[in-house]
Amino acid sequence: MNYIKIFTVACCILLFSCSLSENKGYKITGKTTYSGKVYLNDTQGYQMIPIDSVEIMNGEFVFTGKTETCEHCFLTFENQKGAFGFFLSNEEIDLTISEKHPYFSKVTKSPMNMEYQVFTTEMNDLMEKQSAERRKYYNEQNKSKQDSLLKILQGYGTRQKDLVKSTFENNIEKTYAVAILAQYMKNSYTPIQLDSIIKKMPASSLNNKMAKQLISEIEATKRSSEGQVFINIEQKSPDGNLISLKDIVANNKCVLIDFWASWCSPCIASMPEFKKLYKEYKDKGFEIYAVSIDDKKENWLKAIKNHELSWIHVSDLKGWNTQAKTDYAVKGVPTTVLINRDGIIVAKNRHGKELEDKIIECLR
Repeated sequence: MNYIKIFTVACCILLFSCSLSENKGYKITGKTTYSGKVYLNDTQGYQMIPIDSVEIMNGEFVFTGKTETCEHCFLTFENQKGAFGFFLSNEEIDLTISEKHPYFSKVTKSPMNMEYQVFTTEMNDLMEKQSAERRKYYNEQNKSKQDSLLKILQGYGTRQKDLVKSTFENNIEKTYAVAILAQYMKNSYTPIQLDSIIKKMPASSLNNKMAKQLISEIEATKRSSEGQVFINIEQKSPDGNLISLKDIVANNKCVLIDFWASWCSPCIASMPEFKKLYKEYKDKGFEIYAVSIDDKKENWLKAIKNHELSWIHVSDLKGWNTQAKTDYAVKGVPTTVLINRDGIIVAKNRHGKELEDKIIECLR
């Protein structure tokens, strides 16, 4: 499955443990070769919300203000694509903005920012080297050389895991531990294991939106895991009618929720499999309830028509901010959820024979 990594840019640059002062605000000073305005953005769900903007003057910009809590923010630029993410608290933060891309910008003042930056720099270096070896592996025709390259790839993977584990465990009391947990660790642990890890972290490091969102995602994962009762979705069909998932579940023996989008190539690639299953089992009590995370109706409708998708389609056209995505802890698309006649989630993200066998089991 190809997951859209909603927090990749943010978490790779998330910076420092936040120590707030009641009498002092923040001052962000940046040096850049860009021109025009620079925007300071807060986050709301998966959207960036501008909270301040200044004009770049003589290659510099300055933001001042005060924040009640340490929050994950972004800098974006009027004439440049991309963003630079960091944690904002009431302290002085100096930045040098990369000419290449905002993502590669550096913090030059703020001890904890710079401390975490050492970790992210080392991680990025390991990932870049691993990517280079992966390209060699896929281009190599000689089996013996492939085996050698595979060992090198596995070695880089082990080094990354060791770096993440040691940095997290040695700095668990610091706010940037949340960034490590969210970006590098959460997909390797069960919700129960993540709960246990979070309980070891001090409350002060969890007093920010990123931590609260992570905790919310963990709870959603538990609520929408296999063996749990399904969560209702009610969104509009292409013709504007509200279609409730609970009604579809009540009238069928087996329902597959398919979270997808018109722009998602892996989603489109999975459609032939779904067409085959739908043709084979529709008349036996199987239904597909496709939830699009598109935000443009014309793109959604065009994809349905062009790919001849004849099952049930709904969307609220809110993109990644759709409540259904949150309820089912959808980290990316495609994501599938299989529900039986009793309203129990019996499978998540199954494909091929494994999915078909589950459908057959539900239809008995």
